[in-house]
Amino acid sequence: MALGSWVLMQRTVYKDILNGKKNAMTKEQIRLLNKIGFEWDICEQHQLNIWNERYAELKEYVVKFGNTRVPKEYLDNCLTEWVSNQQILYKQFQSGKINSISREQIRLLNEIKFEWDTYREHAV
Repeated sequence: MALGSWVLMQRTVYKDILNGKKNAMTKEQIRLLNKIGFEWDICEQHQLNIWNERYAELKEYVVKFGNTRVPKEYLDNCLTEWVSNQQILYKQFQSGKINSISREQIRLLNEIKFEWDTYREHAV
């Protein structure tokens, strides 16, 4: 799992705890994350802005290269990681796990013929 996905999952699980839902996160895990200054709450709008920026970059990539398989060696490594992260989030979404990908984001990615297969299978 990519670091960004893991961080997001920690925030989601912690939010569930705050809302009274039980889950596997322990007090010790919370303590350790607090100890390193983990940011539990970041602005959702900021996340959405980043998602929209990467989506726009991917659309430009599709116009230029005709697909969404951004190779590891691509100039913008952030886009490569973002594509891989979307695939991971979608796989989790399909299996019923709570994460940050929305149905609207899935729809937008489908519009540009996003390839949902595991990124590493297509890496050049």
